[in-house]
This record gives sequence, C-alpha cells and structure tokens, in this order.
Amino acid sequence: MGKLDGRIALITGSGTGIGAAMARVFAAEGAHVVVSGDREPSLLETVRAIDASGGNAEPRVCDVTDETALATMIDDIERRHGRFDILVNNAFRMTAEPIATMSTSAWKESFTVALDAVFFATRAALPIMMRRGGGVILNISSTAGHAALYSLAGYSSAKAALESFTRVAAIEGASGGVRVNALAPGCIATPGTLAAFPTSAARSAMHRLIPLGRFGEPEEIAKAALFLVSDDSSFVTGTCLIVDGGQRASLGAPAIEEGFTR
Repeated sequence: MGKLDGRIALITGSGTGIGAAMARVFAAEGAHVVVSGDREPSLLETVRAIDASGGNAEPRVCDVTDETALATMIDDIERRHGRFDILVNNAFRMTAEPIATMSTSAWKESFTVALDAVFFATRAALPIMMRRGGGVILNISSTAGHAALYSLAGYSSAKAALESFTRVAAIEGASGGVRVNALAPGCIATPGTLAAFPTSAARSAMHRLIPLGRFGEPEEIAKAALFLVSDDSSFVTGTCLIVDGGQRASLGAPAIEEGFTR
C-alpha cells in the first residue's frame, strides 16, 4: 500500500527539477499524477519515466499565468477522474536583477508566476476539495522568502507573500477538511542551481554556508513534500517546512575560511 494510493495529484512546473522528482515520488506511492508545465517535451519525458517504473501519470500543457486555462484544467481533472486530492503549486520564474536597474515587467513577472498563479489555482481547487470533504494544497516556497539574496527582490518578495497566502488559505480551507502548507527548499542540485555554481570552487564556497556541507537533492525535497501531502501530516496546516540542510539556522561562520570548524 502506497501513502497516496488512489489519489489524484496535480503538480505544476513538474517537467524537470524538483517538480519532476515530486511527480516520480508521488506516483511511486500510488497517486495518479498530472504532470503539468508549459514545455511538452519535458512533461512527456517525466511521464515516460513514471510509466516505466510502473506508475500512473499524464501530461498536461498549461500556462499557469492564464487563469482561465488553469481553472479549466483543474475542473477537467476532477470531472474525468471523479476526484481531485492534491494540488502542488510548484511553477516559478526567477529574474536576477538589482532593484535599481530592475524593470517593472521583471518585477511583476516573479509575482505573476510565484503568487498570482498560486491564487488562481487555489481559487479553483479549494471549492472542489471542500465540496468533496477534503484535500491538500502544497505551495513550494523558498528560503529566499526568509532571508535576502542580492538581485532577487521580486522572487524573494513573491515567496514571502506566498507563505502569508498559504496561512490564509489554510484557515479558509480548514472547515472543509483542506490542509494548506508551504515547503521552502534551500540550495538544491537542480540543473538551474548547478548552472549558477558552475565551478567546483563556487560550489565549495556555497557548501560551506550549509551546515550539512552539500546541496540537497530534488528527491529529498520530494520526500518532504510527500510527508506534507500524505496522511502522515494529517494535523499539519498553515505552516512552512524549511528543507535547507540547516542553512537558515546558521550565521554562516563556516564560510569565513575553508576548514573553519569552531
């Protein structure tokens, strides 16, 4: 028996990286996973990997910034499968630019994907879940919403707002049996993160900021997400689980000098 047997899960932005890892883990635990994103080739690759492992998944191309298309997809999933149990809002967009030179469009883009799309999806999913007697919504945040990063004003602000939105949604969904939580990954070894630290020296410097001494793996985030969407967390709602190898617990002293241990 899997922890998600018989459940229908939608994961946005799940063609690659953390989203794809969540899709694989959820499917391995018995869920039928709707793998969604705006690039079909990566969605098909994730679905093929799930099928090859004996899981169940389907691809759905959807631009999460299109509120009508997003709501239509959620309604269609519930209509076709007769239920809609899990929504993971994972899609994001990041623009790195200092505040003084950041364009208004770049600022708004972070909010459109990381916050507005979550509102659109939650607005569509919450009534369905409450009408059916329960469900789980998980919003993928970031440790960037807890501490500042140079040139990420839009992304960091959107993620901080996302966690406030999560708490409101948890309160509103509680009477209908819907739990809403957030998960904030730290530095995870996705293709994007590895590209941002292309040399061994750059990665070593970043590792020294993380008490566990390494980047996390997408599967580690996926397993934390599994806890939050499964019955194992049945009394958990309105909170954020930080999964960052201890980075937010540290003042960063190990980064002062390589080999510093005291």
